[in-house]
Amino acid sequence: MVLEQNLLKGEFMNVEKKDGSMEAFDKNKIASGCKKSGATDVVAKKVANTVSLKAKDGISTIEIGEMVIAELKKLDKRRIREIFQEPLGFLILYFLFYFLL
Repeated sequence: MVLEQNLLKGEFMNVEKKDGSMEAFDKNKIASGCKKSGATDVVAKKVANTVSLKAKDGISTIEIGEMVIAELKKLDKRRIREIFQEPLGFLILYFLFYFLL
């Protein structure tokens, strides 16, 4: 029962990195990446919580990045529009989630 609750909270899950290695899921990395992209603390925490609830053990960093971008679009539409209008904004967001997670 405790293990199932921890899995639901995003604990004890593994993430498949780009190189095929596995790493423990850390929703703080998601929140940090959101903040670096310009999201507020509140939005970053909401995105991290939502993604951690939707993620399944063995999820890839690419899938996490796609989920994060989708959640950011829902929660912080104005800032996401600004990021995508900036010449390098999308590349920065892509880099944060593709290479750092």
